[in-house]
Amino acid sequence: MGVYDFQRMNQVIIAYHVLARGDIRLSPELAEYKLFRAEEVVCWPAGTGYALAEWLRGRGTNPDSWICRVGHSRH
Repeated sequence: MGVYDFQRMNQVIIAYHVLARGDIRLSPELAEYKLFRAEEVVCWPAGTGYALAEWLRGRGTNPDSWICRVGHSRH
């Protein structure tokens, strides 16, 4: 999908979308995962938030909720 900088954590995020089936197996780097429906997620203006917004747009959804800071939201 794209490459996104996440300066606060000094990271570069390479985001991709894969259609898959079967069991989810985590690597030692991941402790858990969560599944959400597309209509449940909220994007934020940094790092993975941009990747999530792009994925939603690709599915025909316009992400209209952006969290700016903890406790503050912009619509």
